[in-house]
Amino acid sequence: MVNNFNPAAPAPTEGSLTWTCSTASLNPCPSATAVETPNTLVLTFTVNDFAVDEYNIQVMYDPGPTANYPAAVGSLYFGTTNSGG
Repeated sequence: MVNNFNPAAPAPTEGSLTWTCSTASLNPCPSATAVETPNTLVLTFTVNDFAVDEYNIQVMYDPGPTANYPAAVGSLYFGTTNSGG
């Protein structure tokens, strides 16, 4: 990892990682360890646990107040449908 604004800055060694999941219907998202446990690096859902809905999954990395890196946010938005089968 390189800090584009300060290439000599050391790579982050601490910070917090937070995953969130929300739905358009306001129904709860499927259970996932990463959503329930901070600093989990991988988010995994069981496909069959998704209901027909629109989902917004977001991850935020906060490097902490002394880091040489800014906070970072990523998100994924998708919808599920019923195939009629």
